[in-house]
Amino acid sequence: MTPSLASRWLLGATFAFVALFPLTGAAQTEARVIVAFKPTAEIVRSMPLRSFAEPDGVAQQRAGALSTRAGRTLSAGRMLDARSQVVRATGIDSATLAARLALHPDVAWAVPDQRRRAFLVPNDPFYAAGPAVNLAARTGGPDAGQWHLRPPTSLFRSAVNAQSAWDRVTAVPSVVVAVLDTGVLADHPDLAGRVRPGYDMVNDTDRANDGSGRDANASDPGDWVTAAESAQAGGPFSGCGSSNSSWHGTKV
Repeated sequence: MTPSLASRWLLGATFAFVALFPLTGAAQTEARVIVAFKPTAEIVRSMPLRSFAEPDGVAQQRAGALSTRAGRTLSAGRMLDARSQVVRATGIDSATLAARLALHPDVAWAVPDQRRRAFLVPNDPFYAAGPAVNLAARTGGPDAGQWHLRPPTSLFRSAVNAQSAWDRVTAVPSVVVAVLDTGVLADHPDLAGRVRPGYDMVNDTDRANDGSGRDANASDPGDWVTAAESAQAGGPFSGCGSSNSSWHGTKV
């Protein structure tokens, strides 16, 4: 029972990446930058946006207020919300303009306005949809495939839409993720060579299922229950019903 994982984008697998395409040709002479103002920005307080129906005047006023810092005359692009908008300028590149605007005391952040395209889809075979859901037979669905990583649907409303996160960032080798769960199968294909030493904090040897209490071995022996254990009167798993291991910690 080898599970698929929810965290491969944090652990080094290749799922998706975003390529940024700068504008080409004559359009390169025009810089385009998205600017977000701080909630306390004087520019926002003195030039409030009263309605998105007619934002052009306010957007241009705010762009004009930034012109001194930019060293260029700025024109307004579209408003994104009450505190962010696109600004444009000629004779300067987008990266340079963004860096200058980011220094303004009223600006929370400024980034080049560029086109983003996702090129890769998850390469994990378990990412594909599992068998069709049969509610009567209780088969398929959540127990098959990585449904929990895809965008939510009317059936799987708790899916986390991780693929949108993969469009923003892929593996970051310096990031260490701590998981407090049932343990780990460190030799799982998705985890081999990526697991750091852990610790077993379970001191109940029956529930630990590894014959010992707390120790420096964080491997998961499984949480299966046999029919004999379930039928044992007065036993620690009496009446639990037989079941296979969930390998929950490894999935997480």
